[in-house]
Amino acid sequence: GNLNLVTETNVRGIVVSWESNNPAIAVDGTVTRPAYVDGDVNVKLIARYSINGKNYVKEIDVVVKCIEPTDDEKYATVKAEIDAALGEAREITENLELITSGSHDAVISWSSNNEAIAADGTVTRPLSGLANAEVVLTATVKFGDVSREFTYNYVVVAWPSEDLAVETVYNELVLAESTIANLELPTAKTANNQEVTISWSSDNAAIAADGTVTRPAYLAGDASVKLTATIICGQASKTKEFTVVVSELDPTDDDLAEEAKLAIQALEIKDLTENISLPALKEGVSVSAEATTYVSLVDNVLNVTKPVYEDGDQAYSITLVITCGSASKELVLNGTVFKNMGDGSESNPFIIDSIELLESVASSASANKHWILKADIDLSSKYNAESGKSWTPITGFKGVFDGNGHKISGLYISSTSTFQGLFGRIDSCTIKDLTIENANVKAGGSAGILFGQANQNATIVIENVNVSGKLEGTNKDSVLGGIGGAIDGRTAAGKSSSYSVNNCYINVEIVGNRHNGGAFGQVKMNERTGSVVISNIEVHGSILGVQSNGSLVGTVERVSGSLTVEGTEKYLTIEYIATYNTIGANLVNSHNDAYQANCGLVACITNNNLVPTVTVKNSIVYVLGDYASFSAGLKASFIGRSNDLSTVSTSNCYVNGTPFGYDGSKVQDD
Repeated sequence: GNLNLVTETNVRGIVVSWESNNPAIAVDGTVTRPAYVDGDVNVKLIARYSINGKNYVKEIDVVVKCIEPTDDEKYATVKAEIDAALGEAREITENLELITSGSHDAVISWSSNNEAIAADGTVTRPLSGLANAEVVLTATVKFGDVSREFTYNYVVVAWPSEDLAVETVYNELVLAESTIANLELPTAKTANNQEVTISWSSDNAAIAADGTVTRPAYLAGDASVKLTATIICGQASKTKEFTVVVSELDPTDDDLAEEAKLAIQALEIKDLTENISLPALKEGVSVSAEATTYVSLVDNVLNVTKPVYEDGDQAYSITLVITCGSASKELVLNGTVFKNMGDGSESNPFIIDSIELLESVASSASANKHWILKADIDLSSKYNAESGKSWTPITGFKGVFDGNGHKISGLYISSTSTFQGLFGRIDSCTIKDLTIENANVKAGGSAGILFGQANQNATIVIENVNVSGKLEGTNKDSVLGGIGGAIDGRTAAGKSSSYSVNNCYINVEIVGNRHNGGAFGQVKMNERTGSVVISNIEVHGSILGVQSNGSLVGTVERVSGSLTVEGTEKYLTIEYIATYNTIGANLVNSHNDAYQANCGLVACITNNNLVPTVTVKNSIVYVLGDYASFSAGLKASFIGRSNDLSTVSTSNCYVNGTPFGYDGSKVQDD
């Protein structure tokens, strides 16, 4: 429709003048659509206007669609498309392209009055000697239910005798698609009573122009060859191409042996850490080798015997003999067999001899594997205050960690988190024969030099472990211990537990608040706890704390919500203990607690009058602190404080100092 070209705006009264480059749109917006035969028209409109004395020009492109075609115009369009497809020639020898659709969704069908031109455009020329064929070809063009016909007159030229002969030979000439033998390539034929010659060419030497076949070598791959036949009769000629695949030669014994050798070389076998399977061998091929100290060949597998750790990595050289029939090839493999670093089993534990391998324990801590130290490790080269790198505890450890008499020095932890130590929380495990020296551990709480906490429902053995260094905890319940922060011996129904700590030496400076001990800050138990045995421990160093700080254990706590009969189970046994540490006041006391129960082998045995059974024997305590200076009336004693001493028994125990408990009770030797 017409356009509404604004000449004056309602806002601010801006005057707009218009120009058009095509009469299809007048300057007043009147639209004159072009005829169908002229097609759509592109019009450029130009608007000119002024604002505040500044002139503006805006160009707008508009397409004016042509008028819809009449039926005559639609048929004329489709006929023009048919004419273009057919071309101008009316005497023909080749097939025609008969289109079946056209513009405006036209459907075109074809018919012929002579088989010389089929309805699909296929041309069949009359034979040589016959007259040319005259053909009327009819195109029916339909738009919906309405149609019109257009006819085309053609002459199909008969075959000349020479052309027919060439075409006949062309159709008869056939070659196999693949071969391993020479080809018979015909060079002459008779057709239509004419002599026809055939010449051949090849693009690959695998088939010569005379048909001789030269098969590619084994492993060179099959050859694809294009053969071209040139067919000639008098002045008529035509070419025909064939693709023939020539298969490679069958392998000889030498070929198969060489193939196996190349396949093994492709593995690039050099340094060995595990057995290697050689490539599968073809029938008739075998590989053998004389066994060496570390490498042997059995059933097509290179078996590796790793040197023991102490022997270090070892060089190897093994000669493989590859045999097939009478052919034989040799391949020498050289490299290094790396020393045995273990597989985590009891008989072959993972070996640790570096910081990186010690760190790697964390990735499979809960896998119940066996580990053994084979060298002293100094962690301070990586973890220290200067670098700001703090050791991340190995947590959830389950398995066996054998220190093998070696030491780990320079453990550095600076954290506000709980469960800190070389190990964080530990599950059922054995840790033995290990020394940790010059440790510096700062944590929120539940921290020790060896571990942060021994978990519930576990069977744990700590044996022959020596620790030295510094421990600091900032939480109100700091729960610090030279070996471990806490033993949580509480045991769930249907579960079992036991905790054994034996033959350990401790020399640690501890600074905390509540529940700290030379060996353990806290031991928790309930009515299902199996046993906790702490034996053959020697403790040196010092403890600065506020409440429940003992030379061996800070607090022993019985946790139970339902048990009515108390003191009949032997939960905790302490024997063969010697403590020589100093217990004093942490004067910082940032949590403002009263100083109490800071003395003795065990500072406090309590929890809501649910007192655990504790047996102490064959132990001596030398408490060197001056408690009167920070807690009036509190003296060094064997048991610092207990709600009820009826479940505590001692034998052959000695205390350096007056053995008075915080509550005034006196613990005497049985």
